[in-house]
Amino acid sequence: MLGMEGSVAHRNESAEHSGDRSLHFDPFTLRVDLDFGVFIPDANILLDLYRLPPHHRAELSDALWTVVDRLWVPHQAMSEVLNVRPGVMETFRREIGNRSRAVAADYDKLEFLVRRDMREWRIDKPDADHVILSLRAAKLHYQQIADSRGNEVPAQAEQKMIADVTKEIDRLTTERVGAPPEEQERARWIKDSQRRVVDRRPPTAADRGKREPIRHNDCLIWHQMLKFAREHGRGRPIVLITRDLKEDGWVEYRDRRPSGAHPLLVEEMHAAAGSRFVVITAQHLLSYVHEQRTTLWRGDRGWGPDADQGTLRPIRSLLPWNE
Repeated sequence: MLGMEGSVAHRNESAEHSGDRSLHFDPFTLRVDLDFGVFIPDANILLDLYRLPPHHRAELSDALWTVVDRLWVPHQAMSEVLNVRPGVMETFRREIGNRSRAVAADYDKLEFLVRRDMREWRIDKPDADHVILSLRAAKLHYQQIADSRGNEVPAQAEQKMIADVTKEIDRLTTERVGAPPEEQERARWIKDSQRRVVDRRPPTAADRGKREPIRHNDCLIWHQMLKFAREHGRGRPIVLITRDLKEDGWVEYRDRRPSGAHPLLVEEMHAAAGSRFVVITAQHLLSYVHEQRTTLWRGDRGWGPDADQGTLRPIRSLLPWNE
């Protein structure tokens, strides 16, 4: 079954009937959710098609195409992609540089603490020097990896890659992007997001430190998902694919680790549309697609020309414009 570690969770049926909306890790229920749900890629997932190395980019693209008949993109998420992608690689390199400097600073702090302990514990100088040199070697290795990630593609090849990925995203999302909200509707959603900042409620709570109006982007995506679920979801699970796992955002944290869709959002989606809200990462999508291609589903006889011998489970369209 699909692995459940880290970032995927939802309610089980017994909890639903008892009124308990708490999250749990049930691989079987997740599999059902993914078999019948609508997949919604966050902006960061689409932008990762630019950022990933070629092999991983191809894997993610292939996975998204595999579920394309059940793919829908909120207008706000697509707007973020369009706004960011002209300078997506520069932004990516800047992010890598910021992370590299932050990690280097942490290594320097760690070296200071280790030196202090070596002195207090009266550790022999050769042993103490070995520990310090090991830390410095690890720091250097990390910085070399970070530098290589930021300079993997020559400038000319990078421009071609950007053009190719842009075409791929455009093809992938054609007729699958939600309509922009009306002005009054957007104003109402922004006002709700402002209340969520004050009340520390997801998904805006995670971005309360950002400036206006960027802090409201996730809440706009959330309201567009709620609207889609009410109007077109027909009770099907709403599956957000994201790598944004900040606390008090899309996910809940337990024991300082992301443990699944935030229960307040799970409850809100259920109340608004009668749908489950599920959060997965790209890795969970890749695992699911891999299982689709390697598992023989004997219960699916009649779905294809070779149905009398059993077939691979097809991913059938569940969206209104494909029915």
